[in-house]
Amino acid sequence: MRSVALFIVSYTIMFLVLRGGRKEVEAEELCTTTGDLDGKCSQDGEKLCMRYMTDQSKKKFLSCTCNNVVMLHNKYKHYCECKSHCTPK
Repeated sequence: MRSVALFIVSYTIMFLVLRGGRKEVEAEELCTTTGDLDGKCSQDGEKLCMRYMTDQSKKKFLSCTCNNVVMLHNKYKHYCECKSHCTPK
């Protein structure tokens, strides 16, 4: 009887310790900022976009993509789309 009570108490304590240590973490929302530059994306287009967008908005970006866009008269622009943490409003 004594060992059964000890087992139940130790099981309850382990359950409370393991359950209490877990916290729910909400996914942080990411915001998108866009911009464009003349010319085509090069091999390091993502790095160029990150540098350009950081200089323009003074934000730190997590990632950027570079996409070529054909404009009128066969002119090219590269379109930068960068992700950053949203600032609280």
